[in-house]
Amino acid sequence: MRSSFGDGNTSVFAGPTKKMAFAKSHIEIHLHNHFRSMVYNTGSPIQGELVIKTQRDTPFDSVQILLLGLTRTKFEDVGSPHVTTNTLLRLEMPVPESTYPTPRILEAGRTYKIPFNFVVPSHLTLNACEHRVEANHVREYHLALPPTMGFWERDDLSPDMAQVEYLIKARVLRHADVDDNIRALVAREQIKILPTFLEQPPLNAEHLANFYRLSKSKTLRKNLLSHKIGSITASAKQPNAIFLYPDALGTTETVVNVKLVFEPATADAIPPQVTGVSGKILAHTFYSSGAMTNLPDRIPELSRRFLTNRQLSYTATVPLFSDRTQFKTSWTAQLRNTERRDSGYSSSDLQDSKAQERFASPIYHSSEVPVPIRLPSAGSARGGGKTFIPSFASCITSRTYSLQISLTVGGSNSGSTTLALSLPLQIAAIAGVESPRPEVLPDFETAMEDAEVESMLRPRAMTLPDLRYSGNSELPGYA
Repeated sequence: MRSSFGDGNTSVFAGPTKKMAFAKSHIEIHLHNHFRSMVYNTGSPIQGELVIKTQRDTPFDSVQILLLGLTRTKFEDVGSPHVTTNTLLRLEMPVPESTYPTPRILEAGRTYKIPFNFVVPSHLTLNACEHRVEANHVREYHLALPPTMGFWERDDLSPDMAQVEYLIKARVLRHADVDDNIRALVAREQIKILPTFLEQPPLNAEHLANFYRLSKSKTLRKNLLSHKIGSITASAKQPNAIFLYPDALGTTETVVNVKLVFEPATADAIPPQVTGVSGKILAHTFYSSGAMTNLPDRIPELSRRFLTNRQLSYTATVPLFSDRTQFKTSWTAQLRNTERRDSGYSSSDLQDSKAQERFASPIYHSSEVPVPIRLPSAGSARGGGKTFIPSFASCITSRTYSLQISLTVGGSNSGSTTLALSLPLQIAAIAGVESPRPEVLPDFETAMEDAEVESMLRPRAMTLPDLRYSGNSELPGYA
């Protein structure tokens, strides 16, 4: 594998070849058990054969068969677009010498078949990311195999300016120093790859207010001119990851537990009810003209002004649900405690909110609203023609997601108001059948049973003990 940055017109094949006016020849890549919407996962075999048939005798030197992974970004400049291409994966299938005819001539009208076999790797090699990074974990992200982006049958929420492509590419080579007017015969077959992505630790979003909002507070009034009834705060943590199935057509579910706290202005103030809940998912695609040294969604807004490479983002929104009214809010009255807030919730919004005022009421009310989250499946009618890909970060492009939850609250003695949260959301990917799975440690009982069996079957020494050490309990001395 080799990583290289260059402009979009640069060939991914090294080495010169000559051109020739060539009669119609037949060169194709045939993949076994392949179809248009086929998805390859980590550890999946990619098997097939290269079929060559020429219309005249054609001398050649070698045949090259590659599994390539390319990322591309494009920026519209004055005059012409600027394209950056990164070859992040380059696996070459060795072609045995015994496969080639002797002499190296493709005979006219004869069909040649060269088999090949690749396996989708779980990670890239170290030389796939050799640029400077701000932290080691950034390089770990960059060395993970990214999913196909921009080449699915359905919209994968990415712009035309950022793509990840995988393909099998083959060509018949003739060295340029041979005095023949010959060009390479080339064939290519695009494939879709959905690697395995494990769930990552929750993101520390405290200082990323430009992307996420984990807490929101508002003051409740009956109308604009009335006194305060109280203050309500909605807060939530990052939910567990949503996992894509290996075929990319379905996903698992997750749940967002929204914590509500009502601070009454008076002891007799009645807590409001949740009258509506809506949610949508935002897909953020980042792309850069050069290697990114940090994870783009974790850069504070002020630091973005000092980026050396051109870096842009594209956001696509997919509605999930709207105006669910089946949530019945059950409030629990509790004595006021200044340290009651969970340290896992953001306090950035509370610092600027009037909700921090010390009301006269000695109690507050708390509640929790579970909001189930399920992405629209690409394989169903309600999928809306969308394909979701895992969250990833590569050298010049990345994908992250945020989940926006809006709760409308109100009551008979107060007007309605809406609290909007924006939470980090990771989309991961379940391992396919062929994916290597981490070994799981056995339970205690199984381990003890295995140890007993191993002890019974262990070979034993059947020789007599040395008489020098019999009859005493002392260890032998050392010279």
